[in-house]
Amino acid sequence: MIECLDTHREAFKSLVLQHLRGLPFDEWQRLRSFAADRSRYADKQDRADLAATPEQLIDAVLSESSISVAETLVPPFLKRTIEIGTIASQPVLYVTGHGIYLWGLEPKLGLTLSVWVTHPAYPPDW
Repeated sequence: MIECLDTHREAFKSLVLQHLRGLPFDEWQRLRSFAADRSRYADKQDRADLAATPEQLIDAVLSESSISVAETLVPPFLKRTIEIGTIASQPVLYVTGHGIYLWGLEPKLGLTLSVWVTHPAYPPDW
């Protein structure tokens, strides 16, 4: 049974924010620089808030997807994935260098909470 992830959003946001605050400033800037490249946008109508703080970014871009954690973590991403915490006995993951945060209650079945630091642009190598 696939469960709605709404009850886990605040815990996910908290772990992502804690990790984001620990990133070196130059890494934050590098990842956010992708947001300025409109050619990488999933939706060309989107606009990037390049001045957004980590808190503002998370509030604006946190999304729930039907693409599972397992489907998202293709080999180039999987080898760069680290665990930054756990929620409901499942790991909260960060793809180092790509700015992707992921968590799913059932990682192989879908419904994933995610944040792309590069939003609205696709992450590097997407």
